[in-house]
Amino acid sequence: MERSDITHLSECHPRKFLSGVQSCVSGFPIKITATAGSRLGGTFGNDKNRGKVMNKYELVYIVDAHTSQNTKDEIARQVADSLAKTEIKVVNSQMWLDRHKMSFPIQKIGEGTYYLLSLEAKSSNVAKLQSILRINEQILRFLTVKINC
Repeated sequence: MERSDITHLSECHPRKFLSGVQSCVSGFPIKITATAGSRLGGTFGNDKNRGKVMNKYELVYIVDAHTSQNTKDEIARQVADSLAKTEIKVVNSQMWLDRHKMSFPIQKIGEGTYYLLSLEAKSSNVAKLQSILRINEQILRFLTVKINC
C-alpha cells in the first residue's frame, strides 16, 4: 500500500487511527490485520472482546391466530425456555399484534399473532436459538434482527 493511500484512508474518518494500516467503510474504521501465511482479514474493534460482547437483537415470531390462548401461552413459554437454555437475556417481551391478517398465507393460515422480544445476546447464542425455533412447528415464521446502537 502506498503512503498516499494511507493518507487518503485516514481522511475518510475524523478520528485519528491508533495503530496499523486502517481502512474506512461507510465512515466506520476497520483495522486490517494479517498473519504470516494468511489472507488479509478485517476485524471490528478489539479481538479480546470477540464473543464476549452482548449485542442487542429483536426477535419477532408468528403463531396461528386461531389457536387457543392456552396454546399461545405454551408456545411463549417454550420460546422463553429456549432463551434461557441459550443464555439470552430478555429485555422486553410483548404481544405485538393479535389476530393480524397476513399479506399471504403461511401453511394455509391467513391470520397470525405476532410476538416481539428485545434481547441481549452473543451472536453464537442467537444462532443456537434460531436452530431451536426452526424445529418448533407451531411457530409459522420468525425473524431475528441485530440492532445497531
